[in-house]
Amino acid sequence: MKKILLTTLLLLVIGTNLNASTWEEDCDNGKDLNYCNMGGYNYLFEYKYKKALALFNIACEHNFSQSCAYLGGMYSKGQGVEKNNQKAMEYSKKACDLDKGVGSGGCLKLALLLENKKDYKSAAKYYEIATNSKIQLSAYFNLGVYYYLGKGVKKDKIKAYKYWYHAAKNGNTGAQDNLDILCKESPWACK
Repeated sequence: MKKILLTTLLLLVIGTNLNASTWEEDCDNGKDLNYCNMGGYNYLFEYKYKKALALFNIACEHNFSQSCAYLGGMYSKGQGVEKNNQKAMEYSKKACDLDKGVGSGGCLKLALLLENKKDYKSAAKYYEIATNSKIQLSAYFNLGVYYYLGKGVKKDKIKAYKYWYHAAKNGNTGAQDNLDILCKESPWACK
C-alpha cells in the first residue's frame, strides 16, 4: 500500500512539473490554447499575476473566450495590472460575444460591471445572455431581482419567479428565500 501511494505521489509531482513547462512552451508555440488557459489559471491562483496575464493574453488574442473572461476579472480586481473597469468590460464583452453566455462567465462579469455603473438596462441584457449557460445561478438570481423590482426591465413577478425558481432548484438558497417572500405576497405569480 505504501509503495502504491509513494508511486502515485511521485507521478503527481513529475506530472505537475512537466505540465508547468509544457503550458508555456505549447502556448508560445501556438500548439494548443488550452495550455495558455490552464497555465494562466494555475498562475492566477498561485498569485503569479504577470505570468497569468501573459498566457491569458495570448489565448484571448486567439479568441479563447475563457481567457478573455479571466483577463476581465484581473482588470476589474487589479490583479497584476492597474485596476481598469473599462478594460475589464472590454475583455468580458469579448468573452461574452465569443461564447454567447455559455461557458466562460464573461456575460455574467460584464453584467456585474454594468450594474456597478448603474446601467441596469444593459446589465439585464447581459444577465439574460448569461442564463444561456444554465449554470450561472447568480445570473438567474440577479435577473429575478431585476424583474421583481423593475430594475432595467419592466416589472414582472412571473418572470422573477421563473428565474428564482431555476436558481433555487439548483441550490441557490437566496433565490429560495426570495421565492418564499414572492409567493406569500403574490401567490398568483407562483403558479
